[in-house]
Amino acid sequence: MKIDWQKIQDWQNENKEQLIMVASPQEDSISISFGGLNTFVKFPSRDMKDGIVFNALRKSKFNEIIDGFMSGLMSATGISDKGEGGEILKVLGGSMKKIGEIREEEKKLKLKEFKKK
Repeated sequence: MKIDWQKIQDWQNENKEQLIMVASPQEDSISISFGGLNTFVKFPSRDMKDGIVFNALRKSKFNEIIDGFMSGLMSATGISDKGEGGEILKVLGGSMKKIGEIREEEKKLKLKEFKKK
């Protein structure tokens, strides 16, 4: 699936009063926007299964990959892990970790239901 980054950036610019991050596990990329300013991060992965974004959203890979994700984010935005910047990064990282945990639980439940049938 090819992401239409221009369409996403147009939407981000229409909502420039918001800090918006759109990440694509398929393309291992992140578009970040605020105040009409935009940055873009493309991680150097070859395949989605090896990608930073994809693996940061997986419970089994989160601890191994989150530093690379945060480094790319900090580099693109200039957000520091000191002070309030650190709090933003903690919220983002914590949210991604929780999403990965919930997805893992949902997969287990679906597998358990499948085996019942």
